[in-house]
Amino acid sequence: MVPSCRSEPRTATTARGISLGARTMCIVLQLKITCIVFALVHRPLGRGGPAFGGPACYARAMKGRFLLAALLLAAPAARADDLFEGHAIVSGTGPASRAEALPRALREVMVKVSGEPALAEDSRLEGIDAAALVEDDVFLDRLTDMPHHDEQGTRDRPWDYIAHFDPAGIRAALDRLGVPAWTALRPRLLARISVRDQDGGTYPLSNDADDGERQRQALLAAARRYGLRVALPPRATPDAAFPGTVPLTGHLTWSEAELGWVGEWHLDWQGRAHDWRITGVSFDAAFRDALAGALAVLAGRR
Repeated sequence: MVPSCRSEPRTATTARGISLGARTMCIVLQLKITCIVFALVHRPLGRGGPAFGGPACYARAMKGRFLLAALLLAAPAARADDLFEGHAIVSGTGPASRAEALPRALREVMVKVSGEPALAEDSRLEGIDAAALVEDDVFLDRLTDMPHHDEQGTRDRPWDYIAHFDPAGIRAALDRLGVPAWTALRPRLLARISVRDQDGGTYPLSNDADDGERQRQALLAAARRYGLRVALPPRATPDAAFPGTVPLTGHLTWSEAELGWVGEWHLDWQGRAHDWRITGVSFDAAFRDALAGALAVLAGRR
C-alpha cells in the first residue's frame, strides 16, 4: 500500500471524520515510512539512466523493503484497540464501495475480538448493522503516486478501507451471538516454520533472509488479520530463545500433486497438543490457516 504523501490527503471519509488520536498518528507514521521506501525504489539511477528496471533498481527495491520490514518489526506490540480495526480492499470510495467493505471489516473484527475464526463464515453477522458500530473510517488509495494505467482515473482503482468499530458495541454484538469476547492476555507466538519451495529448495522462515521474504510478508499479514503478534528467529540463529513466546511450528511444502502448498502446523497449549493442516492452497491461505488455528487454540475455541 502506498498512501499519498501530500499535505492534503486524497482520501474519502464519512461525516464522522477521522479521529485525531493514536490511530491517526499510526497511519501518519506508516505514510512516512512508505514514502521513504518509495523514494528509495524509484529515484533515478543516474544522469541519463532509467528510472525503473535493472539490477541497481532491484537492489534499491530490496533495501527499501527490508527497511520497511525492520521499521515495522521494531514497532511496539499492537494495542487492544487495534483489535477493533477492520480492513477490506474495494474498487472505489463511494457509498456502494463502503457498503461492500463494511461487512468484511466487521467480520475481521468479530473474529479478532472473539478468538473464534468460525465467525468469518457465520451468516448471523449479516443481521448486524455494521455502519451503526463504526467510530471512524478512511479510504487509502493503493496506487497513490503510481502512474495511471489505461483509463485509471476515470475508472475504479483499488482502495484500502479501514474502519474502527466501537468496542462496547462489538462486545455487545458478540454477547448476543453467544460468543463472548476473548479478554485474556494474548501470548506472543514464535513461528518456527520450514519451507520447501517449487524448486526443491528448503529453508527456515526467518526475520531477515532473502529467501522466504514473500512468505514472511504473508505470515505477518495473517497475524494482523487475526489480532496476533508473531516473532520470527534470525537466519543465523534459528534456534534462538524468545522468552515469553509460545512456539508455533510447522512445514510449508509445495506439492505438484495438490497443485498448491501444503501447510502442517503444531501448537502446544495448556498441556494439550494441537495439529492441523491444509492442502492445495496459496501460501497466503496456508498462513491464514496457521494463524486462524492458533487463534482458536489460544482462545480455547478448539
